[in-house]
Amino acid sequence: MKKIALLTLALALIGIFSGCFLAKQEIIFTTPAYSYLVPAVDTIDFTTKYETNAYISKIICADEETLNTSGPSLMSSYAKPDTDMVNTVFNLSLDRLDKFDGQLCDLYITAYDTATTEETEAVLRANIGEIPDAVVVEPVETLCEDGTVCVEEEVVADDTTTDEVVEPVVEEEPVTDTEVTE
Repeated sequence: MKKIALLTLALALIGIFSGCFLAKQEIIFTTPAYSYLVPAVDTIDFTTKYETNAYISKIICADEETLNTSGPSLMSSYAKPDTDMVNTVFNLSLDRLDKFDGQLCDLYITAYDTATTEETEAVLRANIGEIPDAVVVEPVETLCEDGTVCVEEEVVADDTTTDEVVEPVVEEEPVTDTEVTE
């Protein structure tokens, strides 16, 4: 009877520990990819499968490694909600990323557990900075030098106006029916 109890206990412990080691940590971003993130205002929002710590470990902009912290040197940018019930939700501050303003960057997020040595990394591609002003294009009809009507596009962006001739439009005389006499 003791052998069965010990065997059952051993299998239960193996099951518990294998569940801990086989189920990998996972980072799920709630901030959409290619978002415009303003460093002083926005955060990178994500959840993890298990309770963990997280930080921005590396930033690559314009295909070159711009920042590699080689550890949690941006740990002060890490923030977790105060509620214990939501212990796997993260809002990483972007306060230290203002020098990357206007760039499309890959932000590497590393989540690690201090109880185990497990570490997981995920990448979010985002635009750092505010959304650029939209370009407004309005068609305008004017008279060309040869007397035909030209369509120009008036492009308005950042309070500057540029006129560009796109295509000439020729007005034709309306066609009238003529009587055919035999």
